[in-house]
Amino acid sequence: MHHDYFRKHEGLAGKTPAEIAGIEIEGRNKWINAIQNASKLARLKCKKHKKHVMQIIIK
Repeated sequence: MHHDYFRKHEGLAGKTPAEIAGIEIEGRNKWINAIQNASKLARLKCKKHKKHVMQIIIK
């Protein structure tokens, strides 16, 4: 995670792979923010999956 999100690379003009991909991690503690962002994304995916399953059950 450190290598992909926080460590700048010479081959990427001094940017991190996350910056190149358009992923922004802001705040004082970037580790906590990255984990919180991943957790939010997982919850969103779970809600979408649950909604999809419920639609199948209703049909």
